[in-house]
Amino acid sequence: MTLEEARMHIAEAYEAGGNVTGLMHRLKGALKLIAEAGSSGDLSLVDEVNALNESVVKDAPMVRDDGLRARNAMYIL
Repeated sequence: MTLEEARMHIAEAYEAGGNVTGLMHRLKGALKLIAEAGSSGDLSLVDEVNALNESVVKDAPMVRDDGLRARNAMYIL
């Protein structure tokens, strides 16, 4: 998974009304790790970046669905 894919999944969840705070926190963590890897040359951090990206992509649909459910519940009330 790339950072762009993770960002797109977050945007989709946000547009659906999902609370993307946790997803954004993980994406920000991935960006910090990339910067750290670049400055230190520690390529082992790439595995952590990939794990964070994968977790964002995996969890974003649930966040999106939660947002859609909340939005639909507002219309029912």
